[in-house]
Amino acid sequence: MNKDDFPEKYRKYFEVIYAQLHWLELLYRDRESLFATEQRRNLLQEAAPLFFHKLQRVINIEIYLIIARLTDEPTTGEDENLSIKGLSAQLKVDYHFRVARSINKILGSISEELSPVRNVRNKLLSHLDARSLQNNEPNKLLEKDALELLINKLFEAFNVFTGSFADTGVAFDLEANTESVESILNQIKDAKRYRELVDSGKIDKFDFMETDYYSY
Repeated sequence: MNKDDFPEKYRKYFEVIYAQLHWLELLYRDRESLFATEQRRNLLQEAAPLFFHKLQRVINIEIYLIIARLTDEPTTGEDENLSIKGLSAQLKVDYHFRVARSINKILGSISEELSPVRNVRNKLLSHLDARSLQNNEPNKLLEKDALELLINKLFEAFNVFTGSFADTGVAFDLEANTESVESILNQIKDAKRYRELVDSGKIDKFDFMETDYYSY
């Protein structure tokens, strides 16, 4: 599937929304791969607490920004938004009423989950809203199940559109890809074990080429 499967006026929507959803998919998978379990969070916290705290925060903010952008109204002032709502509005203009209704129904079903996401974007990322800051709302992130529901519904809405013009939809996958971060975690574990052996006097600090830190 590519943009040529769609009428000219919809190709810009396909390119932009697909790119945003694909980036959202990758970010969420990395988020789950790195931070999903307490054991991994503790390991990362011990290795480089400030760095991984910043990384987690940046990933969460980017996820919220993408979701908020994709669910923006069709226009902001006089400017057109290439959002899923904008796509739905264009479909309605072109008399694709059934497709537009299906998309709007999906978006309506996640309005409750969208509310805190849009609040973070509108009040805390675009502005320093005093009330929101006082209530500590930046830390009120969605739980995993609610966030996955929200993201999957965005995938579903997009595939309602793609399925109306092409034979197949786009396959998205939120499963954590542990292989992508396994080498990082293993290196952190090795470094932690190396420091333990040095501190206990079992190896010299210059024995960093030791291949098996776990034989001691």
